[in-house]
Amino acid sequence: MEPDSQNTRLIKRAYWLIRLRWVATVCAGGGTWFCGNVLAIELQSFALYGIASLLALYNAVMLLLLNHFAKANTQTSSSPVKKIINFQVSADLLILTVLLHFSGGIENPFVFYFMFHMIIASILLSERESYLQATFAVLVFGFMVLFEYLQIIPHYCLRGFVTHCLYRDGLYALGTFIVFTTAMYLAVYMASYIATRLKQAEQAYKDANTL
Repeated sequence: MEPDSQNTRLIKRAYWLIRLRWVATVCAGGGTWFCGNVLAIELQSFALYGIASLLALYNAVMLLLLNHFAKANTQTSSSPVKKIINFQVSADLLILTVLLHFSGGIENPFVFYFMFHMIIASILLSERESYLQATFAVLVFGFMVLFEYLQIIPHYCLRGFVTHCLYRDGLYALGTFIVFTTAMYLAVYMASYIATRLKQAEQAYKDANTL
C-alpha cells in the first residue's frame, strides 16, 4: 500500500502545480492589461497576451496528460508523474524567461519569481533534480541577459517604469546575474534541506507506528 500512497500524494501535488499555473495565466494576462492600460507602461502587449494564451493551452494539455496517469495510479509507478512534473517546471522556467524578455528583461523586478519554481521543485522533486532545475534557470536567464546585452536579440525597455534602459550596463547586468544565480541555488538548498528533514520525520513516525 505504501507505493500507492506515495504515488497518490505525488499526483495530488502535480494537480496543485497545475492549479498554480491557472492562477499564473490569469495574472499574466491581467497584469499585462493593468500595466499597459492603467500604469501606462510600454509593453509588447500582443506578444505577452499570446504567451499567456500559450500557457493556458499548455496547462490544459498537462492536465489531460495527468488525468490519464491519475486514473491508473495504482497500476503505474511514480516515474511518469515525476517526469511530467520535471517537464512542467522546465517549461515554466522557459516560458517565464520569454515573458521577461518581452517585458523589460533584466529591468523587470519579476525576475525573482524564478525562486518560486525553485521552491516548488525542491518540494516535489529529488534534491538532484532540484539543482538541475536551478542550473537550467540560471542558464536560460543568463543567455537572455547576454543575448540582449550583445544585441543578438532585441531588448524591450520598460518605458514608463524605468528612467533609462539598463540592459547595456555591464556592471548592473553582471551584478544582477550573480545575485540571481546565488539566490536560485540558496533557495534550492534551503527548501531541499527542510523538505528532506520533513520526509525523514514522517518516515520515522510511520516506522514508530508499525512497531
